[in-house]
Formats: sequence, structure tokens, C-alpha cells
Amino acid sequence: MDPQKMDDMAETRGVDIESLRAAGSHICLIYDNEKERQDVVLRFIEAGIRNNERVAYFAESMSGKDVRDWLESRGVPIPGPGSFDVLPAHEVYYPDGEFSIEATLEKWRAFDKETIEAGFSAARATGETTWSRYVRGGEQIAEYCARLNAALADSSVGALCQYDSRRFDGATLLDVLRVHPLILVGSQVVRNPYYLGAQEFLAKRGLTA
Repeated sequence: MDPQKMDDMAETRGVDIESLRAAGSHICLIYDNEKERQDVVLRFIEAGIRNNERVAYFAESMSGKDVRDWLESRGVPIPGPGSFDVLPAHEVYYPDGEFSIEATLEKWRAFDKETIEAGFSAARATGETTWSRYVRGGEQIAEYCARLNAALADSSVGALCQYDSRRFDGATLLDVLRVHPLILVGSQVVRNPYYLGAQEFLAKRGLTA
């Protein structure tokens, strides 16, 4: 689906998470219930596998084995490495013990390039974010997500960012809302009415896009 058409649908009536096929999407999931989180993330992953997309999970609360066991217990067929990968969050976001926005964005660009070179039409990834509360540089999480919009915009990759509202303060959650074009309401992906756009968000903080 064309990203603009998906945005138009999301603005008017929402798109079910299972129907989301738009590369370049950047979605925010804020949750306070583990079962609801797992249900949404499972449907996001399962839809990607069903559509023969490349799928990745940047996991913090579960090991790679735990993720695979969980998916298998819910009847999700798991492709081999390269088609479906689970990476520890620390390897993606802070391999040297400190979070770097540019280094992480470069990984997204590489992920996109590898996806195309491997012959996939699209890819999707989802990552947990609680690590940002205690890792050096993690306070830049909202700035990072603002800049991620540009990295994803013309790419083959869609992203679902997971935020546990029990672990973040209200100011951070509001900033997070302001930098994601799309949000989840139940299982519906909708246009985010709080979205400022990266340029405006960064300018308010004296930063350039």
C-alpha cells in the first residue's frame, strides 16, 4: 500500500495492525498492560511473516528463544534467520554501553539496504525502549525518534516502537507522542493528532533537522 494512501486511511478510520503493509511507517505503541502489548506485537510480526516481509524484533524483556517460543505457542510459523531475526536491544541501541543517535540511524539504513539486496519487497521491525531510562544517551530517545522519521520515509522498512507507560515520566511520553506520525489505539493504527513533525519538534529544542 502506498504510504500516503495508508496515512489517509489512518486519518479517517484507522488501519488494523494486521493490514498494515506500508513501508516507511513509524508507529508508537504506548501500553500499560503486558497482555495487550504482546497481542499487538504478535499481530504486527505475524502480518509481516504472512506477507513475506523481512521481520526483526529488538528485544529487551525476552531472550531470542523466549520470543520464538512465545510465537510458536501462538501458532505463528517462524522463518529462518535473515527472514526473521531477534536481536538483543543492547546490540542494536547501545552495543558500547552508550546510545548514539547517528550510529543507530545508520543501522536502520543498513537494514533497509540489506532488505532490498536480499530481494524482500519490505521489512518491519519492532523494538522495546525501556533501556533508554538507564543507558547513557537514552535521554535522547525522543530526538532519535524524530530523526528516525527521515530515515524511514523513503525506505522499505516500517517500525513499531514500544513504550511501557509505567517506566516513563509524563513529559517523555508526551515528547514521544509528538514525534511519531502514527499511533496505535487498540489494534487500530491511526494518524497521530499530537504529531509535530521532526523539524518543528527539533527546532523547539534549538536543534536542526
